[in-house]
Amino acid sequence: MKSNQPISHVPLEFIAATVTRVPLLLALASLLLGAASVWYTASFMTLRTARNDLLSPDLPYNQRYLAFVEEFSTLEGGLIVVDATDPDRAIAYAKDLVADLDPRLPVGTRTKFRIEDEAFLEKAILLLPPEELERIASAVAGGADLIGGALTPRGLESLFDGIGTRAAKAGGRGDFPPEALPSLARLIRGLSDAVAGMDQSDSLLAGWSDSKGRYFWSDDGRFLFIEIQPYPELDAGLSAIVRESMDRVAPRHPGLEVGLTGRPVLAHDEMEVVSRDMLLASVVSVVGVAALFILFFRNFFQPLLAVLTLMVGIMWSFGAATLIIGHLNLLSVIFGVILVGLGIDFGIHYLARYQEARRQGSPPANALREAMVLTGGGIVTGAMTMACAFFATAIGTFLGIAEMGIISGVGMILCLISMLILFPSLLILTDRSPPGRARPQPRTPAFLVRLYRHPLPLLVLSVLLTGAALVGSRGTEFQYSLLELQVQELESVRYERKLIAGEGMTTWFCASLCESLEEARARTDQFEALPTVRKVDGLPRILPERQEARLASIRAMRETLEGLPERTKSPPEINVKRIREAILRLAQALDRATEAAFEAGEAAATETLSELAEDAGALADRIAAAPDASDRLAGAQVAFQDQLAALLERFERHLPDAPLRLEDLPEEIRGRFLGAEGHYLLMVYPRENIWELEPQERFLEDVRSVDPEVTGAPVQVYESTGLMIRGYGKAGVVALLVVFAVLMIDFRDVRAAVLAITPLLMGAVWMVGVMKPLGLEFNSANLVVLPLILGIGVVDGVHIMHRYREKPGALADILWGSTGKAVLLTSLTTIVGCGAIGVLSQHPGLSSLGFVLSVGVAACLLSCWLALPPLMQLFYGTARRASRKQSSGGET
Repeated sequence: MKSNQPISHVPLEFIAATVTRVPLLLALASLLLGAASVWYTASFMTLRTARNDLLSPDLPYNQRYLAFVEEFSTLEGGLIVVDATDPDRAIAYAKDLVADLDPRLPVGTRTKFRIEDEAFLEKAILLLPPEELERIASAVAGGADLIGGALTPRGLESLFDGIGTRAAKAGGRGDFPPEALPSLARLIRGLSDAVAGMDQSDSLLAGWSDSKGRYFWSDDGRFLFIEIQPYPELDAGLSAIVRESMDRVAPRHPGLEVGLTGRPVLAHDEMEVVSRDMLLASVVSVVGVAALFILFFRNFFQPLLAVLTLMVGIMWSFGAATLIIGHLNLLSVIFGVILVGLGIDFGIHYLARYQEARRQGSPPANALREAMVLTGGGIVTGAMTMACAFFATAIGTFLGIAEMGIISGVGMILCLISMLILFPSLLILTDRSPPGRARPQPRTPAFLVRLYRHPLPLLVLSVLLTGAALVGSRGTEFQYSLLELQVQELESVRYERKLIAGEGMTTWFCASLCESLEEARARTDQFEALPTVRKVDGLPRILPERQEARLASIRAMRETLEGLPERTKSPPEINVKRIREAILRLAQALDRATEAAFEAGEAAATETLSELAEDAGALADRIAAAPDASDRLAGAQVAFQDQLAALLERFERHLPDAPLRLEDLPEEIRGRFLGAEGHYLLMVYPRENIWELEPQERFLEDVRSVDPEVTGAPVQVYESTGLMIRGYGKAGVVALLVVFAVLMIDFRDVRAAVLAITPLLMGAVWMVGVMKPLGLEFNSANLVVLPLILGIGVVDGVHIMHRYREKPGALADILWGSTGKAVLLTSLTTIVGCGAIGVLSQHPGLSSLGFVLSVGVAACLLSCWLALPPLMQLFYGTARRASRKQSSGGET
């Protein structure tokens, strides 16, 4: 062997000799180790679904977030969103669901959808803004005469006469405020039913209700929220329990739209989809790779041995991942499928060279040694470049990427070891066919010989394609929104989108922690002044700083109510004619109000007032037609006055005479905004959809101008995505340098190293250039392509360079022979493995990863066949010059 032989020859010679001596021992040891790895993985491997698990706990922003979650753990739960188009139905559903769910929840986990503390609810009116309380007090004072008249023996007559007279004097809509219309509509329709003989004694008055303060509603009232407050965290098992209860309760509330969402629910749903996709893609890719292998070699048994060897290597890899890391995350869960597509490459090159030697008459032991020594160097170099590319991703501070890189890099090395030890052992043990006569290699097609005899056109074409790809790459975009990378049909995703589409809200918020209530109040004012902030939840909005103005309005309302006359004990005085005339005047006033609303362009108000005017007219007609209208109106008036008196009593009970204090707050509120460490929490919600990059940047820039240490999901996603992009970029540069260093160590020739890496660089440019025409874009899920393609794409050039140095000049023969065909097959198997992810994954992010990797591998293969041969001729000259150089010691 010449002195400049590859440094891998000596250890490969040793491996070949060892395998030849003790193949059965090595095979049994390998299989036993594989079985042990499966047991160890099944016993100790865990899955981590939270995105926080992708980040290093040493990052300052992540430390703040983890501290926040520790202190306010109940905020990282699930959110059941109930359509509240019909509030009564939504409340009934919530009560049924909670009754079914609560007994099944783990200890420490609870549901919250309403406030139970009656003492707090009696003071809840203090939460209204001073101007709103003043308006209510003014309305109560202005309507005192109507209320007082309604309590007299001539109650209905007095009420309708007063409303109609006021409206007539106003000459428009002045006495028909929108909030009063539902109560007036109920009274008119209830009286109409009573006159018709139907019992409406319990529904003549829309009573004052505290439900809006008692239950958890969205700001626009479209949704009722049921919070799942987990302890210690919301996991997949808890999500399943919640959904089982939702399924059981749903039939009792047909047609009601309900969904479970929230940040941890989105993460668990995503992990479930990813795991299912990866299992399916793994099975399909193994079958596809095996089919390609068998079809290519026209042999069933030996390719099957290679697939078995690959499975054993992957078993070792899972065992090593369990030992080194102990868990898989949202990124590293895909490493098994990647190994299927890449690990089989080693067996393809080995078997191609082994069968070539056997066809030339070599016995199994000699064929094994030839394949091991002559092709093994390229296999080792290819494996090490891929492993180094994976390891390069571990240099950053993004923990999820680092874990995936370490697991995949170790897996690549273990798959290499299995192919160098177990596969040749199995070949030696099973290949009992006698050595035949040496057969000539298949003749290289003449067109291929002519094609590579004229390298300049191929080189020009390659340069033109590269230039076109550089131009096309300018339009390639980065998809930032994580919501777009989710399976859009998932319930958690659909309801997150519903919240965004409804009032622009989201389950995301920024958390600002304050040391005192005074600091929280000052920050609240600052946050609310920002254009990107929709609202701020916290104790400053629950414990108003200046309550005297509110209490003054409340005292005025109490004095007005105390000045009302006692409800009469006398029998009703019913004058049917005057009541009907008062109702007709009211109908006329409503007609005028309808015209005023129409002229103002208020379509909704026009429709409401018009319907109410028609109902009032219909009531007057029904009174005129009823022979016993007097008796029925008398009964209705008694029922109405009973309800009115009860309403006034309940309303007065909710007019406090003392300010709201911290100790008055129920635990549901106090524990939400006051942490165990004494921090006051402000939940700052964005005005725009911050799943998108630009709104997210504007929002974070604004809130950080008030509190530089805000935390929460938006901060985590923004910082981690930036860290990921920078990490992949740095990993790509490091991987490129390391790959080139490995090539230099292997070839010990700058020209050979440059040539081997050129198809990779050219193929990477082509890959980016065709992404936009193919509808592909970069995102946080497929950015791993950047370092991976460096390891994967260089392997083809490595094997062709190795064979060229072994047999200089015969480019067409190399590409048509076992090496070229093996390069083609390894690329196809990688495309099958990655393509299985692209085609079968429901997860858009993983699907895009599979497609981009497949395109990248195909581009590197094309550049290897199109650009590498003319470059080799340009660098090394003709075959004659190469042969002279070899004879002088310049080539192996």
